[in-house]
Amino acid sequence: MKNYHFYILAPLSALAIATQGVAQDDCMIDKITANTIATHRQMGGWPISEMMNRLGSEPGLRDMILDAYSQPRMLTPETRQYAIDEFANTWSVKCYRSGSILPRKD
Repeated sequence: MKNYHFYILAPLSALAIATQGVAQDDCMIDKITANTIATHRQMGGWPISEMMNRLGSEPGLRDMILDAYSQPRMLTPETRQYAIDEFANTWSVKCYRSGSILPRKD
C-alpha cells in the first residue's frame, strides 16, 4: 500500500501555518481544507477509520470528513476532480453563510 501520509498531512500542515496570519480569510481556509479531504477521499487514500482516528477529533474536521466519505468515489479523473471542486465549493458556501467550522487559534 502506498504511503499517503504526505498527501494529507503536507497540505494540512501548510494550512496550520496559514491560519497563524492575522488577516486570513477563514472561508478560504475551510475551502482548502475541504479540497484536501475530498482529494484524499476521491484518490483512495486512507479509509474513513484511519482518517477519523487521525483527524476526526476536531469537531469541524469531523463533520467535513464524514461528509466527504458519504460522497461516492468517482471513477474517472475528470469526475473525481468535479466531485472535489463541488465539495470544496459547498463547504466554502457554508462558511460564508454561517461562519467557519474550523476553530481559529489566534
